[in-house]
Amino acid sequence: MGALDDDFAFLAATAHRLIDELAAEVTPRVHGKGRGAVLAEHINQTLDAIRARVTRDETRFAAAQSATAKATLARQLRLLVALTWGIHEAMPWIDPPRHQLDLGTAFLIDETALAMIGPPVEVLPVESNHYMYWTLSWPFEELWSENLKQPMPRGTRPIVLAYPAREAPSALLHGAFAHELAHAAVDHHDLLGTVADPLLQGSDYSAAITARFGTATDAATVRSKQNVGNQVEEWIEELLCDQLALTYLGPSFLFCFAGMVLPVTWNEPQDQHPNATMRMRFMLDTVRANHWDTLVSERLPTIWAWFEQAAATKPAVTDPITELLIDTCEAVEPEIRRVTSQTIGTSAFDAAAYANVGERLAELLNNDILPAQLNPTTAADHRHILLAAWLHAVDHNGGRPAAIPAALAQREYQRFIAKALEMSTTFTAWKRACP
Repeated sequence: MGALDDDFAFLAATAHRLIDELAAEVTPRVHGKGRGAVLAEHINQTLDAIRARVTRDETRFAAAQSATAKATLARQLRLLVALTWGIHEAMPWIDPPRHQLDLGTAFLIDETALAMIGPPVEVLPVESNHYMYWTLSWPFEELWSENLKQPMPRGTRPIVLAYPAREAPSALLHGAFAHELAHAAVDHHDLLGTVADPLLQGSDYSAAITARFGTATDAATVRSKQNVGNQVEEWIEELLCDQLALTYLGPSFLFCFAGMVLPVTWNEPQDQHPNATMRMRFMLDTVRANHWDTLVSERLPTIWAWFEQAAATKPAVTDPITELLIDTCEAVEPEIRRVTSQTIGTSAFDAAAYANVGERLAELLNNDILPAQLNPTTAADHRHILLAAWLHAVDHNGGRPAAIPAALAQREYQRFIAKALEMSTTFTAWKRACP
């Protein structure tokens, strides 16, 4: 046996060890109950595909005659080992988090995912040591398409949804989940293609990009145009996600956005995100279109004025590329709102429906009564509870912008709201089982 044979045997043994150890850990979760089984199946299927490639290359190596062929197969096996390393990142996600979400928040997340994406879907909340929310749907889809170059098995969509670990009890802030779930909805419904493709292929955009970069076809110019096109898509996706979250959650998402985004950015455009003030302007346009503005402006006039100030603030940077991005996104604002409304459909949060129950929920909260039921026979809607809780907490903390972080600092109050979400779900399930 030569050096190439020894090297390949070493690689094969390494690959099998890594795959077998991961499979032994994940397989019991595939057949288990509760959250994580769908992600575990996705991981297991990916491991099986890598194992099949290792076995195939072992067979090919045994028949290989030349050193070049053997070296090529060894290089391929090293890639497969590296892919196996990448799967380790997902393993902690199938374990219960140390800082778990309240059950009521988990129910709201599931409800939001079903409204935006539809069944079959499983959302797996995981804690993150980074102070941010993020989502990852089909975590190994790129591995299948780019590395294995074969179709990925599809069934129930797994969505990993991360939250800041220390914010686990922040039921008010967790409305930010809606924006992250919207990324999966954009992918599932191909909303970016619906909005961005006609735009990028249209004559107006072509004229604008030509005016900026000219008609040269050298590599640098082509790459610059592609980079701007990619940035347009990234900005449009973020605006779509804002609109999906706002259309489903209503003004609650405005408070979540203010609590999470505005403390760290204002009118500074970013590579993958429009400036926060532009995002606020798009959202306030929708708030008005959906008839929520009267409720917020009358209940919290100072907060509403602050939101309007943000929406009116121009971007800090006015270079030609930023102006092109802003003009391009503004041109598709009506289309963004149209596809958002179409996607959410009848699940959109209705201002008139809230108006019918808002005073009752406010009365319950003012008297420290769990706002889970409107009366002995009617459960409160999750989104009605969340909005009433935000309005109550911000109002009772002074009704100014600083009341938003003050409300988020009230952890016991937020556990109280999460319990209301949980009991509303329980009551609804009980009524359904015992009509």
